[in-house]
Amino acid sequence: MKKTLWVLLLGAVAIFILIGCGSREEAGTKAVEKTLEHATGKDVDIDRKGDKVTIEQEGMKTELDLNAKEWPKDMPSEVPLFEGKKITNVTRSQTPDMDNWTVFYESATAEEMGNYENALKKAGFKTVSMKMPQGGTVNGEKGNLIVSCMYSDQRALVGVQRTKE
Repeated sequence: MKKTLWVLLLGAVAIFILIGCGSREEAGTKAVEKTLEHATGKDVDIDRKGDKVTIEQEGMKTELDLNAKEWPKDMPSEVPLFEGKKITNVTRSQTPDMDNWTVFYESATAEEMGNYENALKKAGFKTVSMKMPQGGTVNGEKGNLIVSCMYSDQRALVGVQRTKE
């Protein structure tokens, strides 16, 4: 499972590299495909259409939409909406073992994340948080759902992982 998460994270980083490739988009895509294939030993297919990138690999699929500006409609209903901040993009990943969503925001404050932690608790999640001078984290767990949030005055994200039972 750790290898799957590592590959998905590597894929997300690769997507951001691809976005900056401009006229070298096709060469960049092929280079990232080869890197992921070497890392996993499996065939990888990357499809980029404008601001949408899809990475597929034997039972796994990751989608990044740089134009997505709203909370995903397919997010599990038990996960409370993090409101009031501008969404910059959304990723979705599917593997045979789990579904993942990551919603990226411009920023968040400790007070806003504290309010979100309270919303998680109200929804039945067990939570833990850590505050630092430049940001922090809020994490929640409920059944087969894990919510992981990181925030600073420059960026924030809400990641949700649902294991399949």
